[in-house]
Amino acid sequence: MTEYYVPGLYEGVWFISGAIVFSLLSKMMRVVRAAQLAQTTIIQSLWLMSHAVDDMNFIFEIKYKTMGDLDLGYDTVNISKELDKKLIEGWKEESIKKIRVAFPVIFKTKFFEFEDWEGAMDMIKKSSQK
Repeated sequence: MTEYYVPGLYEGVWFISGAIVFSLLSKMMRVVRAAQLAQTTIIQSLWLMSHAVDDMNFIFEIKYKTMGDLDLGYDTVNISKELDKKLIEGWKEESIKKIRVAFPVIFKTKFFEFEDWEGAMDMIKKSSQK
């Protein structure tokens, strides 16, 4: 049996192997960066939503104080408080649903450590402690 020597074959195999490995590593790095971006986006969105709730509560307190100053009646103020409370709770629930729907399935299992508003706020606290 005779062996044939092809000039550059050995180097060519290493070059092609290196190109394949580079391509795979490059794709993995893009996925990792996309995952980091998704996690940061989720946390920043939740942070923004929590501040929106704080602002709504502040505005509602001003509303109740103004209603009290105008002597609109205890029942009117209480009805308004109940409606506002339901509004905020509904907004929280819908916001969490929408943020969960907005992200791709591959990120949901790893980054969504919450199902409801309280879980989302816990996630914000955990991320701020890191």
